[in-house]
Amino acid sequence: MSKHTKAAGTAGGEDRRVSLFEGVIDGCSLAIGELDEEKAREVCQWKYDGDYAVYNLSNWQTAKFLRHGITDERRRRKEFRSLLDGDGCFIGYFRLFREEPDSVTLTIGMEPSHCSLGLGRKVMELIKRYAAKEYPGKKLLLSVRGFNRRAVRCFTGAGFQTQNRFLRETPSGTTEIFLEMECVPQPDAGFLGISDTVPEPE
Repeated sequence: MSKHTKAAGTAGGEDRRVSLFEGVIDGCSLAIGELDEEKAREVCQWKYDGDYAVYNLSNWQTAKFLRHGITDERRRRKEFRSLLDGDGCFIGYFRLFREEPDSVTLTIGMEPSHCSLGLGRKVMELIKRYAAKEYPGKKLLLSVRGFNRRAVRCFTGAGFQTQNRFLRETPSGTTEIFLEMECVPQPDAGFLGISDTVPEPE
């Protein structure tokens, strides 16, 4: 599925996107849907350039052999979600999973051609509200490579704060600095439901 392909359609070609959650953030329509195997296979084909090539995944068969979570249908249905633009095109995905009673861990990936387009903060805003609905009162945690200043700026702008710096061995065998970041929910934060919107800042 290319970035211009609709998320779903009827036999007659009519778009019938099934959204789990959606909103309009700063005039940008975004939605969250299921991450089916077709989209998961596409993620394994995404290729990032330069330093960001460390985010390239193995091909589908290798990923299955290595038992990556994205290839497991049960885990994919429970933890993984797709990100869709206003036309229903697949632009990214994220994963939410529980490791501690008071928190939810987030991982996220954007389709390469949709990086550096100013979508990051909007996407994170929608994910935060989806997480607040699914896991009320739980703080969000994520880890990001220290060199990835683009992602760190995005997460910081979305309300995440750096809690720790640590060394981690990567799948390639190298050791890199990672930042552990946290976003604590606000007591008065509202939830977004289907067709609800996030008010634009005044």
